[in-house]
Amino acid sequence: MDNDSGHILVVDDHGTNRLKMSLAVQSLGHTTALAEDSCQAFDMLCAEPFDLVPLGIVMPVMKGYQVLEEMKTDPNLRDIPVIVISAAQEMDSVASRECDL
Repeated sequence: MDNDSGHILVVDDHGTNRLKMSLAVQSLGHTTALAEDSCQAFDMLCAEPFDLVPLGIVMPVMKGYQVLEEMKTDPNLRDIPVIVISAAQEMDSVASRECDL
């Protein structure tokens, strides 16, 4: 891995979405790790360093917003960039939470 590549944690509860995002990120020269839910994602974030997190918002158990809130309070995780992933019908939810986070 060269200096311009990153380690990306792809988080989504839909396997097809995870696979597509992972393949797209890998085609750009980055490595990926995959998490199928927010709890698994948070465990992985605490266990190894990541450069970016594409994060699904609507997931079972722990919602993506909760992961964002946990990341924000953790000094080791707060500076990791996050790209919020949401279905079109969830855009109002994303827009309303944008100011809170």
